[in-house]
Amino acid sequence: MLDKVISKAKNLGFSAELFYVKRREFSVRIERQYSSKDLFEEGYGLRVFKEGKMGFAFSTRPSESLVEDAISAWKVSEEDEANQIPLPSKVNYLPLAKEFDLREVTLKYVETLRELYDSVNVITIHSEAYESTVGLINTEGLHVEERRKGISVVVMANSKEGTNVSPEIVEYKSFRDPSTDVGDLIEEVKAKVDATKNREKIKGKVDALILTPKAVAELVFPLLSHAVSRENQFRGKSPLRQGMQVNEGLKVFDDPTLQDSVYSRSFDGEGQGSRINVVIDKEVKGFLSNWFWALKSKSEHTASASRSYLTTPGISPSNLVIEHKDLLESGENYLVVDQVQGVHTSNFDTGEFSVTAPVAWFSKDMKGVRDVIITGNLVDLLRGIEAEGKERKLVDNVLSGELLIRGLHVS
Repeated sequence: MLDKVISKAKNLGFSAELFYVKRREFSVRIERQYSSKDLFEEGYGLRVFKEGKMGFAFSTRPSESLVEDAISAWKVSEEDEANQIPLPSKVNYLPLAKEFDLREVTLKYVETLRELYDSVNVITIHSEAYESTVGLINTEGLHVEERRKGISVVVMANSKEGTNVSPEIVEYKSFRDPSTDVGDLIEEVKAKVDATKNREKIKGKVDALILTPKAVAELVFPLLSHAVSRENQFRGKSPLRQGMQVNEGLKVFDDPTLQDSVYSRSFDGEGQGSRINVVIDKEVKGFLSNWFWALKSKSEHTASASRSYLTTPGISPSNLVIEHKDLLESGENYLVVDQVQGVHTSNFDTGEFSVTAPVAWFSKDMKGVRDVIITGNLVDLLRGIEAEGKERKLVDNVLSGELLIRGLHVS
């Protein structure tokens, strides 16, 4: 049927591209009740191109009616010379689908995480495993497809002693290998719940702080993802500029080939072979693009198209790797920020943010602090990175060590 859809569009004089996803997942959630889900999703997104115009339609079935729907959208679309179908690309396939039973692995991690009931007040335990087939076929001879499998676990917990209730600790981990140990996650939950039982307000001025890899994923990734988009840069909606001096010791690159990350892929949302893209190396080296925005801005294509079958391709990093040449030395009593809230209220076009840090402590004695507000902007944050912790950690789609930062306002 996929070939029939493409052939029909071609016979009507259109170039066409069909993106498809088939996904099965099994998940278990324990809150006040125990619940499980076994889901299957299937979807197809068709783009048609002709005369500098593009039309799009999607469905949960690969029927030939998709072509008529996409052509209807094409008729009312605006003409732009950058509306061109992506050409075939060489793909080096990654091993992204280790063999395991979704249900068996999910239940295994749920039972492992139940250990936490003996030491903290557990609010939620969630475990999920999935398998997806992602592919793309077009009229230009491109046909790519791969299986991807992944696992994720989430724990929410706090301390509840009489009327004293500590903030919720949210720990999560995603990976592809079913033999991955989550013992580190369990120990982190215990330590952070203990650190935040009795919190005090900050006394005095804070000149520097440390963002843990989790805080980096929650604060830096959303802001930086927006800033390194070629579309946003082209529209003047990024605080970064080509060649801007950022930080002599800093390097940031997007790496879709990290094999244990569930965000890795052999090809992007337009079937282009994955590649590593450096965005910052002392200065801003480049921006991430999909096919349209590379043509529109007359810049290099970086195979950074991101999409579901419900949408046309956008632009997004896969895995941001953040490195600094200087290593963080122990000894100082730094404020450590592990969790932030309110990033969605930031001005993404300027990079300005003001967030709260419900989970934070001082490094020497793990003494919890409360009512922490961090204000600044993305450029100052990047320029203020002075050192990186010795141990790197993959959290969601960020690989980073702890980052020592100066220049942000802490109150």
